[in-house]
Amino acid sequence: MVDSCFVEFKLDRQSYSEKLANGSDGFMELVTIAGDDAFIVNYYLPQCRQYGKKSEYLRLGLLLLSKYKKTNPVFEAFVVGKDGAPSPSIANRATGAVFPGWTDEHWSFLYSWDWDHFLKPSDLESLWAANGGVVTIICGVVVRRDNPITVPASGILAHLRGMLNCADGSDVSFSVAELFGAMAEARMPCITVHGVEPATFKALLCFIYTDALPMDSGDLIGDPVDVFQNLLAAADRYAMDRLKLFCAQKLWDNVSADTVADVLACAETYSCRELKDSCMDFFVAEKNFKQAMLTEGFVRLGQKFPSILTELRKRAGI
Repeated sequence: MVDSCFVEFKLDRQSYSEKLANGSDGFMELVTIAGDDAFIVNYYLPQCRQYGKKSEYLRLGLLLLSKYKKTNPVFEAFVVGKDGAPSPSIANRATGAVFPGWTDEHWSFLYSWDWDHFLKPSDLESLWAANGGVVTIICGVVVRRDNPITVPASGILAHLRGMLNCADGSDVSFSVAELFGAMAEARMPCITVHGVEPATFKALLCFIYTDALPMDSGDLIGDPVDVFQNLLAAADRYAMDRLKLFCAQKLWDNVSADTVADVLACAETYSCRELKDSCMDFFVAEKNFKQAMLTEGFVRLGQKFPSILTELRKRAGI
């Protein structure tokens, strides 16, 4: 699951000159992502003495502002021309883990990245001339959320070894001898499975024998939400708990305000507590709740599980 936010700086020639004349260091902007992480994006004028050193370039910086935690943002910045298109020659991207640094009573701060040579004065003058005296810089921060649903390690080898030495529940036996004439298997009756799509059942068998998910093996193609809702239902039917959690992980990775109601209904239908809790937490965020309420999935959720709507409203304080 990915969250992102962008901030725009506009540098016009007149205000830039005034900042230089007044001895200003630059400008900063608070960026909040999904209410969990906050960053400060700022630019520094050439005269700013950061860490005791002075530069001839316009510099960019990103600070992590958090409640004492680690995050993994991607920070990118580029100049936008008069036509609205980004300039490929003036762009930067950085990524990596960021840990909080020094702290005060409420927050923790850390410079995660600084681009000391983002824009030199001669380039700035050229951009002003080409763009009517205004240069636009777009800065973006992207954070990929950790998946809260964990899946236990594969136990397929031990499981198959146990099945080999146990006759409980078996429906096939082998007599070790030469077979003459038609194979016995050819005369076995066909077993009909109801309530499962052929592609879903094939994916179920694929997981049993290879421990691979459909999207990993290429057996299933389609909308990931539909694919893994169907597979989660089949996994619940046949008590395949590990596959069920894999499906829950994939559904959570693809959840959005448009799909969360249907995913929550699926989690409730097939008793997937981990997925339900994650969806409930996602749902009650104010901006998500307002958007999700307008979807058809929300209507279906209310019709099928009215008690969940009561729980959601209670959590959201509505």
